[in-house]
Amino acid sequence: MRSHAYLYLSLLYWSYAPTAMSFSFFSPKVPQPCTIVLYPAAPATSAATQIALQLKSKLESYQRVLQVVIAPNAAAQTANQLGAQLFISLTVSATAQTPAAWHWYYYTRQRFCPQLTPQRLAFYPAHELYRFHCDQTSNWAHKLSAYLAQTPYQTQFVSHPPLGLPYRPLLGVNAPAIGLELHLPDTPLALENYVDPLSESIYQCVQQII
Repeated sequence: MRSHAYLYLSLLYWSYAPTAMSFSFFSPKVPQPCTIVLYPAAPATSAATQIALQLKSKLESYQRVLQVVIAPNAAAQTANQLGAQLFISLTVSATAQTPAAWHWYYYTRQRFCPQLTPQRLAFYPAHELYRFHCDQTSNWAHKLSAYLAQTPYQTQFVSHPPLGLPYRPLLGVNAPAIGLELHLPDTPLALENYVDPLSESIYQCVQQII
């Protein structure tokens, strides 16, 4: 009887095992959600808001970028509540110089920015939250700047290397947070000429986490 019972259980196991194995080993990888928060640090009618709206539409058209949120108020709080993977502050100003210029910033309060983990301290004040993400933030800021400094875009705008400083629009964000100031000449190009390369550069960065 024992031999019959063992044979029955063996047949039962192998009848289900291949299905379970094929599901676990060959099922497609589920993309991780990616949330980007855009903070147009200007009135709702400003060029920064118009760029943010176009940038949201463009980024959400890419595969696997699931959500782009425009937060004109309480932006840091919104990003933290959503668990955003990237925060970008947008400011647009006029300039007499040509061509247009991108200026990049990331938040830091000192020259040396160690990478810390939540286990190191039980409480973080708002101006210290950047420490969780300083390595990735600096890396992404340099990549974004370098992407827009490529030869095809040099006639449209200049992309300056990023600077680390206590940049107030990024204060209190618990995510990689980058400040972007776009200086537009008196006769700027259509906004699409700035939005398209910017959206592509952002997508190149976030592909690392989705």
